[in-house]
Amino acid sequence: MLGKRGVNKNPCEDFWDAKASGAFFGARSWPRPSGLGFKLKKGERMNQKVKGFVEVLDYDELQLLKQDLDRGGLTLLRMVKEKINQKQREHGNFCATCFNEIDPANTRTYTLIFGAVDFRKQASFCAVDCLEYFLNKLKK
Repeated sequence: MLGKRGVNKNPCEDFWDAKASGAFFGARSWPRPSGLGFKLKKGERMNQKVKGFVEVLDYDELQLLKQDLDRGGLTLLRMVKEKINQKQREHGNFCATCFNEIDPANTRTYTLIFGAVDFRKQASFCAVDCLEYFLNKLKK
């Protein structure tokens, strides 16, 4: 596929170009909430994002996605699991108490996962004293 200047372009970049230009979130895609206090629930936001993603796929990409889903969606499942692992590693880069950078090679770091089942939070700590301070503040 040729880009704006006739240079070979990755087809996936079209999706991100459309998103950056606002075409992805345009009025033609789906109704957007107005600023009148209307707030979407988490599941509704995800549904709209998936709908927008599917709308920007061309016919061949939709066929490949359908084939993957018919086979159990293993490729899609693997991609989602990789993204979840990446997000979990991102949140563990800084201490939640002192904001020091956490060395990933250090074995004396701690991660606390807390919250309701549908709203889990993750906090990483560089040392036991930071974890204790966080738990004491959480109790109060």
